[in-house]
Amino acid sequence: ETLTLSTLLQDEELSREFEGCSLVLARLCPTDYHRFHFPIDAIFKRKRLINGSLFSVNPMAWTQRLKTFCQNKRYCCELESTIFGNVLLIPVGATNVGSVHFTSKEGQFYKKGEELAYFSFGGSALIVLFKKSSIVFSTDLLKNSYKKLEVKALFGQTLGEHLK
Repeated sequence: ETLTLSTLLQDEELSREFEGCSLVLARLCPTDYHRFHFPIDAIFKRKRLINGSLFSVNPMAWTQRLKTFCQNKRYCCELESTIFGNVLLIPVGATNVGSVHFTSKEGQFYKKGEELAYFSFGGSALIVLFKKSSIVFSTDLLKNSYKKLEVKALFGQTLGEHLK
């Protein structure tokens, strides 16, 4: 089963712009911290709601049904960075988590680590898309991803580095 940008983003122009991109998928379980933060210094350009279902994002569910991320309710948040260019952050709703509460405002600049929004209680996921050839992910993240192992990520940990 293939996850396509056009079904995920529901925007052909953005899909072309991010063709060949690098993707990070972060899954939150009910006991995790449900606030999420800017992954980079960026201007919060805009957000767009993509309505959908609220299927489970538990690994047992989505490894069998990757298209869940293209079917669930989500926002497409466009971030503009001087280092990485445009980056997309996509909070994806899940069972019992249809609400995203934005604590940041469109059109404003935010530093890496400042709060962007939070999910209501439950399981949910975040997808971050970096344009092709703009980031190299950390070795431990890549190694575990190839083994199809989840990596516990803590606030402030580095995902990777900008490709110079």
